[in-house]
Amino acid sequence: MPLQTPILFVSSTSEDLKPHREAARDAGVAADFRLRMMEYFVAGGDRPPLAACLAKVVEADVLCVLVAHRYGWVPPDQPAGGNKSITWLECEKAVGEDKEVLAFLLDDAVAWPAEYREEEAIASAVREGRASPELLAEVQANVRGLQELKKWLNGRAITARFTSPEDLRGKLAGALHDWRGRHPEYTVGKAPKSETPIPADPARYLEALRLRTAYIDIRGLQVGTGKVHRFPIEDLYIPLSTAGVAEQGSKPGRAGRDQPSQDLGPDAPGPVALQAILKPRCRAVVVGDPGSGKSTFLRRVAHTLAESALGVVADAAQARLGIPDTPFPILVRLADLAEYIARSRANRSPGQPPAAESAAWLRHHLGALAEAENWGLAEKFFGDPVRSRGLRPARRSRRGSRPTVARDVQPAHRGFGPDLSSVAAHRDQPARRLHRGGPAPRL
Repeated sequence: MPLQTPILFVSSTSEDLKPHREAARDAGVAADFRLRMMEYFVAGGDRPPLAACLAKVVEADVLCVLVAHRYGWVPPDQPAGGNKSITWLECEKAVGEDKEVLAFLLDDAVAWPAEYREEEAIASAVREGRASPELLAEVQANVRGLQELKKWLNGRAITARFTSPEDLRGKLAGALHDWRGRHPEYTVGKAPKSETPIPADPARYLEALRLRTAYIDIRGLQVGTGKVHRFPIEDLYIPLSTAGVAEQGSKPGRAGRDQPSQDLGPDAPGPVALQAILKPRCRAVVVGDPGSGKSTFLRRVAHTLAESALGVVADAAQARLGIPDTPFPILVRLADLAEYIARSRANRSPGQPPAAESAAWLRHHLGALAEAENWGLAEKFFGDPVRSRGLRPARRSRRGSRPTVARDVQPAHRGFGPDLSSVAAHRDQPARRLHRGGPAPRL
């Protein structure tokens, strides 16, 4: 029987259930499902059209819905008179397509932040002097709709209660295991080897990377709200300059703006454009304070290279970054890589590298992501020594992962070869030791 990998669609409100959505993603990946989540297909604006959401549901084989204390977005383009949330409409579509719905409702006994409840909109409006009859009617309609959605799910879906992301992950893993038992047409195992190798096409990977890095999300533009506002990265990005080159014992400074550009090297006398580090075989660590723009810089590098490689903006690498040839971009959060290594070793995943410091972990991690997100690429693709020429993994880390920066970055150079170029971002001065060509540039 040919290998078939089922598709899991995850439906829920977003901001209030972010860690739970990540838990659902992890459970799906571990159970060998491909994922359909709005994080993967939102390409522009605040929300995708209703028709686009429902089309993704049709592509899926099973739908998992998470419900807490928010009703969510009510699409205006639903049938006349309808007041159903996007979550409800997605569940209805799945049922109409004869797909199973696995519903997970937050346990009523769980303490939940007030800002993630529908009623908080009224309390916030009262505090800010903007309460109105219209707002009261809207919130009441949402609370009533949420109650009706839960009642609807209890009658039409396989339901369970969850108390935390970890609890949800375990229960969803069990539900997906049971689902496979009811659907033997989906096999688990390795696909049979093809007699004729099919050339790897990175287009899906590059498009996913381009969309993932296309926007900057900013909170708090309106007083009293935690709403995220999304802006195209090319519209909002401000070129960065170094505040000089970090010498031994010096402290990182803040990002400079609109400084004169010059070549960056160990003997650079002053501020230079940060993109000057993007040279063949570069191995750089950008050090700066939180909020200085390190991660945004790396996201823009990855976005630009993806656009060039796809031909969306053919000369983007040259025009924006001063790179005549387009190296292959990879963007990895060191915290995600460290978590993947720890989880894989704890679970004794088959085929994993023998040691935590192995150079193969980065390729192993990328291979797992490629399978989970249906990029159509094997792990070997990311370890091809020919492809490593000009490969530029843009990488970032966060506080809490500092001891692993050297362990994670340096083995990558051994694994990919001397032609690898890499740029890492870090908050603290200890990252300086990775910049072998001289002191680390700081923001």
